Amino acid sequence: MALNVKEVFTQEKKPVIQFEEETYNFGQIRQGEKITHIYKFKNIGQQTLVIKDIEIPCDCTEVVASKKKILPNELGEIMVSFDSTEKRDEITTLITIYLNDPDTPMVTLTIAGEVIPEVNIIPRVLNFGRVTQNKDISKKLRIAFNSQHPLKVTEIIPSSKFITSRILKITKKETIVQVTLNKNAPEGRFSEYITITTNSSLTPTTTVLIVADILSNKDIQREK
Repeated sequence: MALNVKEVFTQEKKPVIQFEEETYNFGQIRQGEKITHIYKFKNIGQQTLVIKDIEIPCDCTEVVASKKKILPNELGEIMVSFDSTEKRDEITTLITIYLNDPDTPMVTLTIAGEVIPEVNIIPRVLNFGRVTQNKDISKKLRIAFNSQHPLKVTEIIPSSKFITSRILKITKKETIVQVTLNKNAPEGRFSEYITITTNSSLTPTTTVLIVADILSNKDIQREK
């Protein structure tokens, strides 16, 4: 008697991987923290499952498989360690597992979350918008510290003589800085920056972009 297609399929012996989860969100962590998560899986097929290769996106991630060959009905684990030292803000890291499973030759594991930087400057781009010459314009920057160690601003260096800054307020958790665009700045599109230096070992320097559209008095009169 001839077997139908369904019967042939059910008799085929092959490895089949099944993960409990493929995505893990660690929520929020401080910059510099390290986290570890274990992805558990099972070979629900009828042949030995083989992990051929594991691909990681960067040096910030380490991956260890409990074993490279998993027998039928046997459990396995993929341990992922993530180092947030050089990361900040929202992150998504993908780990690619290559297998001998004919139906699922590749599985992508995802680890995601938010890294709170040790030094967080708000905003990262200081936009003065449309301004006129012959008038000083000032805006404020907030430098927030997220560390168990005392941090402070050690230096603020502008890239242009038309930018000045002064510290308005200092607390354990933040420093407020006033940035001023000088009235003698040339007309046209203005794009410079300030470099903020702190005693943080993780974020010793941060650059803040300063932009503006500077109009001359003639431009204002034409617009009127």
